[in-house]
Amino acid sequence: MIPYKLIQSEKELAEIIPILSSKKVLGMDLEGEWNLHRYGMHLCLIQIFDGEMGYLIDPLKISDLKPFLDIVEDPSILKLTHGPQSDFVLLDKLFATRPKNIFDTQRAAQFLGYSSTSLAGLLDLHFGVSKNEKVRDLDWFVRPMNAAMIEYALRDVAYLPQLQDILTKELKEKGKWEWQVEENLALEDIRFVPKTKPYLEMKGANKLPAKARRMLGRLYDAREQIARDVDKPSGYIIPNQMLIGLALEPPLDENEWKEFRGVHPALKRYSKMMQDAVLLGESGPIPKLDKEEYDTNPLRLNYAERIIYEDRKEKLNLVREKIEAKFPDIHTLILSQKTIQKLAFGLQNEFLRNWQSKVILDFSLEFDINLDFMKEESRLG
Repeated sequence: MIPYKLIQSEKELAEIIPILSSKKVLGMDLEGEWNLHRYGMHLCLIQIFDGEMGYLIDPLKISDLKPFLDIVEDPSILKLTHGPQSDFVLLDKLFATRPKNIFDTQRAAQFLGYSSTSLAGLLDLHFGVSKNEKVRDLDWFVRPMNAAMIEYALRDVAYLPQLQDILTKELKEKGKWEWQVEENLALEDIRFVPKTKPYLEMKGANKLPAKARRMLGRLYDAREQIARDVDKPSGYIIPNQMLIGLALEPPLDENEWKEFRGVHPALKRYSKMMQDAVLLGESGPIPKLDKEEYDTNPLRLNYAERIIYEDRKEKLNLVREKIEAKFPDIHTLILSQKTIQKLAFGLQNEFLRNWQSKVILDFSLEFDINLDFMKEESRLG
């Protein structure tokens, strides 16, 4: 077993803060709850490895995590993580904490073309260490944690320093270090962004008739309130696909809601709320489908614009073929079809990373493919 300390009080946390603050590098991971066993987003465990000792910090028993969160935001300490995007969203939502100075081992493995970029795959390949991935989906609210959960949590961080050394060496050897640096820096900009119409992201919602979308929004809001009250994931109350069906054909009255099958028993107590949602759903404004931030549908272009668009797209596809030949495992990270569509509209300045732009332009120069339009803003439409 990896040596570790379980931190369950403000006093114990205060004792380890000077140790963590003195380190230049820390392995870091979180175990959270994202509507799997309970309603909403919750932080269940913090795992830290300082190169010698693992620390399992229990946020369910420690009310003031600020001393640790200050370390997360300390730019002088390198935090090693693996695919931390959802963790950083959670930290921002719960504490308005924005981690600084990060190294993402998952992105590094992707850049290097590893066949498996999961942490389990990398640990097995480099250290012969196995991880029981089934543990990940256990209820991390359970206390005390069992031995399997503790071992899983420690393995998430204990090998990150060694792994980072290996991946850094390979990135520099293959000329991809600058790619990694930029991606690491971009992680500092991750924020929690609440969705304005989350019900329209449900599978099939965008195909509903306009009035059914309005009904779906009302039913969705009522379901969220029930889930919040009983502290259960929303899908436990009424499954998503059933909710889509109810938006098309809702029950006629409270009694029908009480007798409805295939839903959480708590729905019986909220039959009036659900029927009120139906009544509200029968009137009011029709919700519009959200468009992408940038409308890149070529059908909206006029004839002259379409000619320019198609010419750009053809040239970009030629570059993509050359990139794929050299980087078969990661070519979609560099230049995907969706990226091509945006570039053809002249949107590169809004979303393209510097390293991506350099690779694309370098290939265009090498194979004499004119992409001058990428050097300045040239938006179509």
